[in-house]
Amino acid sequence: ILCPFDTLFLLKVPIRESAVKALGRLLTHQVKEHHAGLPTLKESMPFIVAFLKDDSSDVRRRALSSLKSIAKVNSIIIIYSIYVKCCAQL
Repeated sequence: ILCPFDTLFLLKVPIRESAVKALGRLLTHQVKEHHAGLPTLKESMPFIVAFLKDDSSDVRRRALSSLKSIAKVNSIIIIYSIYVKCCAQL
């Protein structure tokens, strides 16, 4: 991820929405093709989960759509990532 996480929330809604969409497509492709880039997957998944709390409903909808597309390919990754994110917040 080239952009610091805190900076993403300062950007305008269409930019955040496009970022979540692109990140979701990248992760879906990684999972589908079984690339060895799992560290990237582990690092990027919390970003999509964090966008579920965005102020904009369009960004939240896009983040949920991204998670849904990844879950269609491999649901275990989604469950694990959300579990780790929730545990980290405790």
